[in-house]
Amino acid sequence: MTGSRPGHVALAAALLAAVLAAEVAAQTSAPADALAARLQAAFAAAAEGFWGVAACAVEGKVVFCEARGQQDRRTVPIDRQSLFDLGGLADRITAIAALELLARKHWQLDDPIARALSDWPKDKAAITWRHLLQHTSGLGPTADWGNGANAARRPAIAAIAATTLVDVPGHACHPSMLNGNLLALLVEQAAGTDFQETVRRRVFAPAGMTSTGFLDDKKLDVAHMTWRSGTGAEPAPARQYVWDWGQRGARGVLIDIDDFGALAAALCGGKLLDERQLEVWLSPLPGGDALRVQAVVRGGVEWTQLHGAVTGYRARLLLQPKARAWIALLAGEQDLDALETALAGAVVPALPPALVTRAAPQASQTAPAPGAATTPQPPVGDEQIARFLGVFELESGGRYEVLRDGDGVVLVGIGVQASARLQFGGWPVPEFDKALHLSEERSVAGLEPLVTGSGAPPPKSFASDAAIAAARPVVERAVARAGKPATLQFAGTETTGVHQSWVRLSGRGGAVWLRIGWSLRGTIASVAESAQPAPFRAHFRIERADWAQGTLGGTQATLSVEGQGASRTLVLEDRAGIVECTWVGDLR
Repeated sequence: MTGSRPGHVALAAALLAAVLAAEVAAQTSAPADALAARLQAAFAAAAEGFWGVAACAVEGKVVFCEARGQQDRRTVPIDRQSLFDLGGLADRITAIAALELLARKHWQLDDPIARALSDWPKDKAAITWRHLLQHTSGLGPTADWGNGANAARRPAIAAIAATTLVDVPGHACHPSMLNGNLLALLVEQAAGTDFQETVRRRVFAPAGMTSTGFLDDKKLDVAHMTWRSGTGAEPAPARQYVWDWGQRGARGVLIDIDDFGALAAALCGGKLLDERQLEVWLSPLPGGDALRVQAVVRGGVEWTQLHGAVTGYRARLLLQPKARAWIALLAGEQDLDALETALAGAVVPALPPALVTRAAPQASQTAPAPGAATTPQPPVGDEQIARFLGVFELESGGRYEVLRDGDGVVLVGIGVQASARLQFGGWPVPEFDKALHLSEERSVAGLEPLVTGSGAPPPKSFASDAAIAAARPVVERAVARAGKPATLQFAGTETTGVHQSWVRLSGRGGAVWLRIGWSLRGTIASVAESAQPAPFRAHFRIERADWAQGTLGGTQATLSVEGQGASRTLVLEDRAGIVECTWVGDLR
């Protein structure tokens, strides 16, 4: 047998290596190609009318990114470098900086913040760092920022110190921009450097976020700035927005989709927070549209959903740290649930099977008394679920519309009393009571003439003539879609974060929701078509034929139904007590 020459052996080895590499690449790329195809199909099916950009990652690698719309609302297309406002999720950026500061100073989450402040009032002495991070401080929705109090650190702290608490610190979650404002002030004071510079060094740089900045950053890429809508005037670049201590720490971060992904990667990879800190950062924060953090089940896998909003923008991050997977959405004012759900359903087959829970987590039920017999409950059928459905009126005003949602029901609050109980888990304290009723009165008085075409709105109901001119075509289009005669129903006002209200126009053709943005003087600044308001909706899981469980305002609540047919009574029990609602009709 003739011996092989060394050159032939080397060539054969190289060819064999190339063949094996090609086979490995084919095996690796097949699942990746299938995942990309699933995501593309899911996006195409659920992204109708989408203005923004979406990205998905698995095992820390971005596997999908797609943009739709024009960043200047005219001609320039949105791309991966387009800058969007993070809205209320800026609060979570501040939270990262605060957790990093606590670790560096060897301070504890449950240390009172009074130790870092001088002349801090006694009524707020019990507030801790944890309370600010989780919005359980009891601070109200806003401070009196007049007389330049929001221009510098010391008067800004004094303005917050002068507010009246709406709850005992640590008792319940009351999302408020003041928590983020005060955290930012504390970070600046304790770090000894400007808050924004501290965040750049301690958050943006370690995460590799090279394009992110604050509203007043001169280094922001103006050429990639998206334009903000819904301000009551013509759209304008996102950076043209209020920026002072009334916003700093709670709003005002502009970011592109790659940096949003870099933030998620840094959190999953431990570059910013350790495991214990990340657990605190991901703790549920049952806010409204402006800011919320909650566990959700998408595609049978439990994720943490972080949502933020501000005038003109919505931001959403669906995070699964164990799989180093995330879904990031930066968009305009629109409902992101359908797109998020579709993308998550496409991603889940690529995740470890052990993460699939197959069902949403159930709220814990009250344990039976020791020695008590436990009887298995029969499955709840369609007939039992139907007992909960319909329209139920509160004696004190307002009503609940109960719709089916899988194996549970969704409560939609219409009117001040009904919507406030869903938002707060009970009737609000007096400070909110006045604001809620005033927003109802001004919403109806301002929009009614535009809905009926009966004339001009009352003086001082709108912020300006320009705001009326901008609102008129929006209302007219909504009336045309709802069909005449259109009726105006006030839903409620979100007092946590962005101060805004919702109304619903109902007619023969259906219903259209409108969102009202308020000026600092309590006049209507903007009107825009909107999705159904998330703060005034609550899901209840039916546990028995006449009893369901849910969460309102961060605390457990129950829903039960008594009687049959037209004699039914819906009973809601929240932390404020029991409220009974009488059945008045079925939903169309």
